[in-house]
Order: sequence, then C-alpha cells, then structure tokens
Amino acid sequence: MAAASSDFDVAVIGGGAAGAMAAVGAASRLGPEGRVALLESGQRIGRKLLATGNGRCNYSNRRVTAKDYNRPGFVAGVFRACAPEGIRERFAKSGLEAMEEDDGRLYPMSGSASSVLDVLRLLLEEKSVTVYTDFKIYNITADQPWFRLDSSQGYVRAATAVLATGGKAAPQLGSDGSGLKLAEKLGHTVTKLYPGLTALNCPADLQRELGLKALNGLRVSGRAALYRQDKMVAQEEGEILFREYGLSGVAVFQLSRLPGAGLILLDLMPRVSSPELLDMLADRAERLSGRPLEEFFTGMFQRMVGNQLMKVIRLSVEERDCGGLTTEELEALAGVIKGWPFPVEGAKGWQNAQVTLGGLNVEEFDALTLESRLVPGFFAAGEVLDVDGPCGGYNLQWAWSSGLLAGWSAAKVFRQEMSY
Repeated sequence: MAAASSDFDVAVIGGGAAGAMAAVGAASRLGPEGRVALLESGQRIGRKLLATGNGRCNYSNRRVTAKDYNRPGFVAGVFRACAPEGIRERFAKSGLEAMEEDDGRLYPMSGSASSVLDVLRLLLEEKSVTVYTDFKIYNITADQPWFRLDSSQGYVRAATAVLATGGKAAPQLGSDGSGLKLAEKLGHTVTKLYPGLTALNCPADLQRELGLKALNGLRVSGRAALYRQDKMVAQEEGEILFREYGLSGVAVFQLSRLPGAGLILLDLMPRVSSPELLDMLADRAERLSGRPLEEFFTGMFQRMVGNQLMKVIRLSVEERDCGGLTTEELEALAGVIKGWPFPVEGAKGWQNAQVTLGGLNVEEFDALTLESRLVPGFFAAGEVLDVDGPCGGYNLQWAWSSGLLAGWSAAKVFRQEMSY
C-alpha cells in the first residue's frame, strides 16, 4: 500500500517478526477503534521470516529460558510479561499447528515458513492494522505529542512508535541497520555490531594447509571447542560443515556468538575418551593388517576426512599397511581425532549471518515495557536491541515476546495520554 500523510495511535517501524507481532499486540490492546500502522521498507512483510530454518521456520523452542540469551536479566523481564509458552498458545489459537523436533525445536506442521507468515497476515487483517510497504523511514523526530516518520512515500505521525527494524544480519533480506540510525537520531546508543550465528573464516594463508578445498562441503558430527590464549572459552556439539574458507554448521554457528579470532579444536568422537579411542585404533590396526595404510579410516570416516587426519600428523602412507602403525603414530591419530586444530580469524560476514550481535543499548530501555528511558512513547523490539540467543528458535522467540510486549506497552501509553 502506498502511504499518504496519516495520523495513528501506534506506528510500528519494520514488518518482520517483531514488528508484525508488535502491530498485532497494539491493535489487540486498543480494540476496534485503534489506529495502528505497520511500516515496512520492502515490497512485502516477513521476507526474512520466510528464509529462516531453511524455509521451514524454526519459530520457537520448548526449552527456551532467559538464561539462554546474552542479556539474561533484561530478557527475564520481557519473558515475565510475555512468556514463551504464552506466545506459543497464541499461535496455536490462531491456527498454527506445531511440530516438535530435536532439542525442543518447533516448526509449523506444514513444514513451510509461509504458514507462520500467513497466520501473522491474517491477524494483522483481523485487527485492522494498516500496512504500508515500500515505506522506508529515513528520518524520525519526536515533537510531543507526535512522532513524525518521514519516507519518500510521504510521512506518518503517531502518538507512540515501536522500532522493530532488525539489525544488519542478512542485508539482502532487508536488514541494513537503518533502524539503528533512527534510534541514534533520538539520542540512543548502539553497541559494537558483529555478524552472529554464521560461519567462521580460517586465515587465507592457512586454508590450503588445512585441506579446506578438499574437505569443502563435507559434514561431520562432533564437538567444536573454541580456545583463546590457551583457554577454552566455549564448546558446542552438533553438525560441523567444512567450507573452502573455514568452518560452518550449527556447532560453529553457536561459537560465532563469541566474536573474534581463536583456535577451534574439533573432536570427531566426543562420546569416546582418549584412552578408549587409542585402544579402538590399536585394535583396528590389528584387524586391518595387510590393508594399505591409506585405507585405514575407510568405513570409519569419510575418505577425505581420513586422508586429512593423516596429513595433519604428517603420516607417510606410501608402501605401508595398517598393521605397521607404531604406538606413537596411533597416539598421534587419536590426538588429532580428539583435537583437530583450525585457527579462525572471525565471522564470514553479514550476508551469511542469521542474527546481529550488538544493537541498541538495553540499559536505555525498560525491560518490563520496552519503552525508552530517554524518549517517552518510543519503544524497541526484536533484533534491533542488543539481545541474541543460540540457534534453535531462540531468536524468533525473542522477536515474538519483545514485539508483543512493545505493542501492548505502546497502546497502554497512548491510552494513558488520552485519558488526561
């Protein structure tokens, strides 16, 4: 819809998950006489939502708690008002059928992210929310009693405003960081930004030595541990995907929430202790005596993985068989299987990131309402705030809960102002 100059009770900037939920929340609280606008810069709302979970939309997680986020105290305040289970019940009442997978991950039963967006669209329509698309806000001013939101398509005035534009992750889907600049115009501060839940680069001069080109596209299950200054700072278990430039996969994505360089050690057999593994390899060498040494890992690991493990310890395989492995060589193989080293220098970049690390300083917002402590009537929700969680539906859950609370709160403030 193209926009003319209009006045609203609540204007929500950003038509993603948090923004759509904020608009629904505000309209629900205001009732049929309420005037709520949802302002989206793109041609349609929910574009990024459609891409989540490889198009399946992992929209929540049954195990989510405030402790899973980087700002647990702040998130706890939001969850007290808009609990995850309450959000899931709201979706269910609106017709979204859930399907639970590993680790509490919830997907729409249809297997398609479009089902989540379709439910949101229906709610927006049922609540009579005015949706403006192709309406990119380039300026915001707060002159009581109005916020003025300027766009090339015209302007909107609103008694209260909710900022839900997301951060900088996946700019090709509309997240370009412009919402953060709008908040800065109102005096808010932005913490340092990093790409999160993304692949990690290995130094270019080491990529060949690490065998990444040969390993490219291969997946293994295991444990990835991140070390800095010889100290382990985090570890994650799950899928690890080798890329020409570095490491990817869910386990690596989780580690990318700790930005910066370091050393990742891959444990390809995390359920097996080092002594047990050494015994296993010694037994294997005896059983496979007579087989060419280059085939030692055949049937245990993918061929290229096995080949690279041998290269890491500089094991010569020419004219040797498995039975000829020495104790020292078996110990070295066990060591690299339990701790395969990959130096990393940082995240792949914004294009491949699923979430933004950093954002609006949460100390400048009230966790119980999400209203700005600096600008009365101004609220923020979702990824635009400095809040992030792990893979598995946690970040969308934050978008739903924070969006609903911001919408409710903005409507409540409007009601209070109108009562004087």
